[in-house]
Amino acid sequence: MSFAKGPNFGCNTHPEVVTTVAQACLDAGASRVMVLDNTLGNPELCMSASGIRKACQGIKGVYVLAPKDEKFYQEVRVPKGKVLDHAAVLKEVLESQVLISLPVTKSHSATGISMGLKGLMGLIYDRDRFHLQLDLNEAVADLATVIRPHLTILDATRALVNGGPGGPGEVQKPNLVIAGTDPLAVDSFGVTVAPWYGQNFKGRQVKHLLAASQRGIGRIDLEQLRILKG
Repeated sequence: MSFAKGPNFGCNTHPEVVTTVAQACLDAGASRVMVLDNTLGNPELCMSASGIRKACQGIKGVYVLAPKDEKFYQEVRVPKGKVLDHAAVLKEVLESQVLISLPVTKSHSATGISMGLKGLMGLIYDRDRFHLQLDLNEAVADLATVIRPHLTILDATRALVNGGPGGPGEVQKPNLVIAGTDPLAVDSFGVTVAPWYGQNFKGRQVKHLLAASQRGIGRIDLEQLRILKG
C-alpha cells in the first residue's frame, strides 16, 4: 500500500487479495494479522486511498499499520551481503512467527520490475540509502538473505506493465494469484505473466533476480519448477 492510489492504478496490492489472505490466516489459527508497509507516500493517505485499511476494518484481529518512526525498526546485520552490511527492519517482522509477502505485479523505473523481493524494501526504515548510496539491484538481493518470507503470494490480478512503481501507466489483467515458498521462483514466474514495456522477459534478465539467484535465495529457471495451475 505504498502509494496513495486506488486499485485501478495497479501500484498497490488489491484490497480483496489482502483481506482474503488475512482471513485465511485467521481461519488457520493466527491470533492476529499485521498488514504492514513503510509507505513511500503519506501513511494515512496510502492506507486510505489504497482501500486496504477500509477493507480490513471489519475483520477482527487484523491491523493495518504503516510505521514511520525509527523506534519501530531494529538494526540487523547482513552477513552475506555484497553491498549491504546492515538494515533496520520492522520489529514486528523480526518477532512474528510467520511472514507472508503480499506484493503486486508491476514495473519499476529503477529495477525493471517490482514484485516479492523488491517489495521487501517496504519492511525497512531507510529506503533512500538503497537508491542513493548502493547498487539497488545488489542491495535488494542482499536484503533477501536476511528477510525470508515463509510464503510469497503475488497479486497478479493486475499488472502495471509500464509507468511503475507508482503509475499512472498501462494496467493489464493477467487475473492470476501466484503463491510459493520460494520467493525467487514466484518472482521469476511473475515476470512471464505480462509483457513489460512492450517486451517479454525471463527472470534471468532482471538484474536483482539474477543477483538473488547467485546468492542462493531460490530457483530462477522455470524449467526446474513444478508449477501447479488451478
